Amino acid sequence: MMDRKDFEKIVALGDGINAITTHQMEIVDQLPEELDDLCMNVLHAVAGKLVGNMAELAARYIAVSRYGLRETDLESIFTAPGNTGASEGTGSER
Repeated sequence: MMDRKDFEKIVALGDGINAITTHQMEIVDQLPEELDDLCMNVLHAVAGKLVGNMAELAARYIAVSRYGLRETDLESIFTAPGNTGASEGTGSER
């Protein structure tokens, strides 16, 4: 997931396809090689970009679930009373 900082870096590198490719290759080169570590890296990156505690909460429920979570399970979790920040920016507030 690229954000404003990534695009600022790309502009500093020259703002063309070569700059984009160079930056993306740097990102890939920094990723962990082990799948477990890569998954944790992705979860932390997503959690840092989402509003509220959604990513962390979903990861906790997935970790303790036996067969994973269905879309309806996630919807119930995120709309539960007391789940601060769950509806912010998700489109459910409309």
